[in-house]
Amino acid sequence: MATIEVSKAELTRLLKREIRLDFLVNRIEMLGMPVEKIEQDKITLDISPNRPDFLSQYGIARGLRNFLGIKKGLVNYEIKKSDYKVIVDPSLTNIRPFTACCIIKNLDFTDEKIRDVIQFQEKLHATLCRNRKKAAIGVYPLEKIKLPIHFKAMNKEDIRFVPLDFGAEMNASEILKETDAGKKYWELLKDYKQYPVFIDSNNKILSMPPIINSNTTGKITSKTKDVFIEVSGFDLSFLNQVLNILVTTMTEMGGKIYTTNVSYSGKIYIMPNLMPSKMKLNSGYANKLLGLNLKENEIKNLLEKMGFSYSKGIVLIPAYRIDILHQFDLMEDIAIAYGYENFNPATESFYSIAEENKIEILKDKLRDLLIGMGFLEVNMPHLTNKENQNEKTNHSQELISLKNSVNQEYNVLRGWLVPGLMEVTSNNKHNEYPQKIFEIGTVFKKEEHVNFAALITHSKANLTEMKQVVDYILKTLNIKYEIKEKDQEICFIPGRVAKIVFRGKEIGYFGEINPSVLEKWNLELPVAACEINFSELFKIIGI
Repeated sequence: MATIEVSKAELTRLLKREIRLDFLVNRIEMLGMPVEKIEQDKITLDISPNRPDFLSQYGIARGLRNFLGIKKGLVNYEIKKSDYKVIVDPSLTNIRPFTACCIIKNLDFTDEKIRDVIQFQEKLHATLCRNRKKAAIGVYPLEKIKLPIHFKAMNKEDIRFVPLDFGAEMNASEILKETDAGKKYWELLKDYKQYPVFIDSNNKILSMPPIINSNTTGKITSKTKDVFIEVSGFDLSFLNQVLNILVTTMTEMGGKIYTTNVSYSGKIYIMPNLMPSKMKLNSGYANKLLGLNLKENEIKNLLEKMGFSYSKGIVLIPAYRIDILHQFDLMEDIAIAYGYENFNPATESFYSIAEENKIEILKDKLRDLLIGMGFLEVNMPHLTNKENQNEKTNHSQELISLKNSVNQEYNVLRGWLVPGLMEVTSNNKHNEYPQKIFEIGTVFKKEEHVNFAALITHSKANLTEMKQVVDYILKTLNIKYEIKEKDQEICFIPGRVAKIVFRGKEIGYFGEINPSVLEKWNLELPVAACEINFSELFKIIGI
């Protein structure tokens, strides 16, 4: 959850009607934003990660206008064509290869609006953009920039500019060492000899993403009327989603959208693209799932209260609603618009005597054993990507791909658990060692399996230590197993990996992670890991 602060007076102004505070708070909470506290004019809200469009009070006002019936339905955004151009240099291919850009004009910035833009940008960075790892956002005063703009890589010793809110020029190394943003995000650039920069046609550097803007060309003020917006990162479809959230919010501030032609080695992308996406909705299934009996015109009305358009089973989804992935998400919005307080609770007529699943009993026992050994449990998403599952682990397994994946970070179902544990470890190098983590979760091959995996990392982590973990777990569960040489090492060191055999079948393996794999995950200390197919184990036992 992200916490933001909004102004009751500003919300009232944006809604163009006076609303009692208690009613406003009730409607905000019914939209899925718990109110944390109210202090005079300020309302502090918790925003769900799946609604990044609510990270600005202008996005909240748009949602409330729909929800309260002030102005229902899909918003049609006017986009003016222009010849503004951003040129992306091939030198960024292995550094930060993509950007999505746009220009917004006719803004009337006040101190309140500037604070909201800064808060919006910071909250998007912290949540949707994963602390700038997936994407970094820059907003610049257009009057201080000469177009076209170039996005390219430069040698770090050649990068010099005055960083935001500083008074003296610095080089790239000084920026990383002396600015708060540099100290916080330096790891995102540490492996590169060249750094990405946005630079205008006067050779003025706008920013060094994902670190910091220039104080000269990258600071908006109350005098700023037109802005250049860029989002840089690694997945162009994701960057476009972030850009859409930004530009649609800024139109709520009164801005006018102008296209930008982004050139990649001669291939031109015209941005932004705010065309609504389409999704089918099975109204009969929706009624059955929700326990309602809504007619087509009622479904249309409810969806319009959530900012959609609906006709003959087809829903048009606004570009800023990146959380709508399935018709279940539409059904949730129908329920919100209908009002949870209006549902009639009913008692199921079928009764039965409950009994805890035996597999769940064993999983709970396994958790207790590992927590007693000092392990921490993690839970990673079922969706991941081929790079993590195969390329970064020297594996070549066949993975189940998503037909219409939203982005490249989540395009396959995981085939094993060890890569998820490696990812957690890679993201927690700053924490103290030893680190001991485990996961019990579903993996997907031709059939679904429940697997268990554990990982240990410290300066002396080895095969023997992981064997002791496997011994303790399986012997406590009264599983008499054998250890045999494993033919395929996968991500392990040859000769330092073993397979676990139970009643003639391989049910898992353990060993020391190969240094070549550790290097791909940017890990310096040794790592030992194991993974066991508990579904296969239970099948053999007869559970």
